Amino acid sequence: MYKTFLCLSILSVLLCGADALKHKEQHGSQDSSDTTPSFGVVGGMEASSSEPSQPDDPSEANLPVGVDEGTEPLSGEPPQPDGFQDSLEVDISAGVVEWMKPLSSEPYHEALGVAKGEGSKLMKPTLFFIGHAYSGSTTLSYLMAKHPEMSFGDTKEHQYFTHDYKKIRSDKKYNDYLEEFWVHCNTTVAYDATMDYINVPEDPEALKYMARRLGNNVKFMYMIRDPLDLIWHDYCHESGDALVLAPPDRALEGQEIQPFDINQPVNLSDRRSVLNTQYISQYLTAFPNKKNWLFIDSDEYFDSPREVLKQVFEFSGVPDMEINLSVPEATGRRRCTMKPTLRERKAFWSLKDNKDEKKLIEKLTGLKFRWRRF
Repeated sequence: MYKTFLCLSILSVLLCGADALKHKEQHGSQDSSDTTPSFGVVGGMEASSSEPSQPDDPSEANLPVGVDEGTEPLSGEPPQPDGFQDSLEVDISAGVVEWMKPLSSEPYHEALGVAKGEGSKLMKPTLFFIGHAYSGSTTLSYLMAKHPEMSFGDTKEHQYFTHDYKKIRSDKKYNDYLEEFWVHCNTTVAYDATMDYINVPEDPEALKYMARRLGNNVKFMYMIRDPLDLIWHDYCHESGDALVLAPPDRALEGQEIQPFDINQPVNLSDRRSVLNTQYISQYLTAFPNKKNWLFIDSDEYFDSPREVLKQVFEFSGVPDMEINLSVPEATGRRRCTMKPTLRERKAFWSLKDNKDEKKLIEKLTGLKFRWRRF
């Protein structure tokens, strides 16, 4: 398998280098006054190209639905620097691949995890990993990045899309966001693992904006956590770091820690922000292709990370491979050590509204959750 992957990697770089040289010959004398760049790569890859500038009069431009005059239209691709790092020259008869000197003296474009001298490219994200906090998303995201064909670019969470979308809807800010996805030449899937995108549908117009930017072919991974665990985590972190590391007996300074009164358990119909089930429904309306959705039960990930990772690779369209499951100790958020008792679980799930919420999220996702555990 390793030899096969190595051959494919070399072939990928060869193709990148050939395209880069061809593109440079064809567009090397292009008028520098053109100002609308398109995707490009450096380090033996495709460089930027340009298109004629748009008319100054907004009435002459075809503005997308929902974008007022005076705002920048939804179009264009991220600006690209021209530049080439290395290329490959192949002696087919001898079957030898040799690294040659750089095609130009233009600087290498930095990309996270890409050594200087290797190929890098700018790649639009096509996979979005969203969902509940404290669900193991950070560790899973870093495991995904260990695959040679997957990358989150500069950072795991890019924090671009938001329910307050009017602050970000210009082309410049969108292109600045895309500039964060310089990746290795071998990358085939760039992803954004911003879990907070779960809240984008808070403003339906923000979700429409997201759909216009991304198109219909993007994929979503959605991580779902036990609502009682989410309630406990919120209580821990809102009450201070001391509770995050509270002893198992849940006694701190002589007082028992209890997120809710067992006689008055949390009702999910009053705390819609716990599961945000309504947002799942809105997302599925905006991006209706169910084949482009992978819902993950965080409990399943905690129990069988390798099996979940295999599902993720298959869903993403990259070859399955054995990944070292170790991650840095500092990875992820500090999780609350407290767990709900059996009595608290029974009290919580005795409420009809909570049972109905569980049924609804199972219907939307196709998953069966073991949340009741009694």
